[in-house]
Amino acid sequence: MTRQKQAAKLLQENYQRGLAEIHADKDLSQDGRTRRLAELYTRTRREMDTLREQEQTSLSGRMAKLEDRLYGLHADDSSGSRAISTRDAQDRAAQLTTPPAAVELLQRAERNGDDTLARAVAAHAIERSRAAVLSGEEEAWDDVLRTYVEPRRSWAQQCVEELAEIERDQIPQMFTFSLPTPTGDAALAVTSAAMGAGGTAA
Repeated sequence: MTRQKQAAKLLQENYQRGLAEIHADKDLSQDGRTRRLAELYTRTRREMDTLREQEQTSLSGRMAKLEDRLYGLHADDSSGSRAISTRDAQDRAAQLTTPPAAVELLQRAERNGDDTLARAVAAHAIERSRAAVLSGEEEAWDDVLRTYVEPRRSWAQQCVEELAEIERDQIPQMFTFSLPTPTGDAALAVTSAAMGAGGTAA
């Protein structure tokens, strides 16, 4: 569990404890209780949003590093004849419209020892996989990536597994950094405070 997720879990626990204390305080008027609930939610929501943004920044940076290692075209590919070769490889990969054609070009690149072209095809395959609407299409493009990874398994498999773990983690994050939304007068107070600050209630 990341530092941000640990902090979010603690924040949720403190929020629930704060709610219980406010509801148990018999000395509070209805207006006072409403104000305290709204303040607690607004403050905690702001802290939770900061944690979520930090987590997303961290994950995005990690994904970028993994993808660059897996199929990135590096700085030494960007000058002179290497730059021409890189652009040509990217152009050829961008014209691929089907997984079989991608596999054929990838295998040709492997036979010729053309790592730049192989990386370009792999990068194109993962882009098409992420953009796929049908699960069968996504799987077919994933097969292209697996074809690329196979001869590089000693180091590439770990990159693929970490990337898959990060992508699987995206949906649960919505719950990790969530808070129960106030109801009744407290919800109105939160909305009013947010509008007064020029924002919107989360």
